[in-house]
Amino acid sequence: MGGVVLAEVAFWIDLGKSGSLSKPTRLSPHYLIDNDRDDAQRLNYLAVFLKVAPDSIGGKIAMDVLESYGIVEGGGTRRALYGTLHFYTVDYRFRALWQNPGRVVKAGCINIVEPNYSVYEQSPLAHAIWQTYRKRWLARYWQHQGIRVFVDLNVSLNYAALNMYGVPKGWLSYATRAYADRVQVLGVEANVAKRWAGTDDILLMVYAGGQGARKW
Repeated sequence: MGGVVLAEVAFWIDLGKSGSLSKPTRLSPHYLIDNDRDDAQRLNYLAVFLKVAPDSIGGKIAMDVLESYGIVEGGGTRRALYGTLHFYTVDYRFRALWQNPGRVVKAGCINIVEPNYSVYEQSPLAHAIWQTYRKRWLARYWQHQGIRVFVDLNVSLNYAALNMYGVPKGWLSYATRAYADRVQVLGVEANVAKRWAGTDDILLMVYAGGQGARKW
């Protein structure tokens, strides 16, 4: 295998349990796209964060979003959020991206993992097809904008073949989420990727999974 990258955090960043802005250090991107909060709450939160932590990563994200709403104007010194963005979290936290995929482009990330729309063993075929279509459409859109894409492998194994629909043969970059109680699935997913790539020389990014994933 070409390489395995363990992504403990990648670009999911949290505020912490208190959610306090008195000592802001990290901002959760899913807060920006969480439909359980209305725009007024979200934008007020971002404005406060930008004021108290303008040079943090969260501050850069806040600036991007507030500029997109026309609330603040950049001074030409904004830096891109270099890194890799992934979506290994509950689906509702990134569902708004289907309506506005341009939010990701504005963040300025270099790489992105396809949205991990949930596909379970008991998922109806029609649902699995829809979930696969959505993540593949978004991935292609972002790729067209110059963002490098990791193909998401984290689906129920009975849908592993369907999950590769639309992925060009020979693709070399993949990602998945590991689980401590079933680390062995990583080997199965890696083999799926190798067969599709036509080589063992692939890049596989693994998120979470604890020590079991590290040993794997």
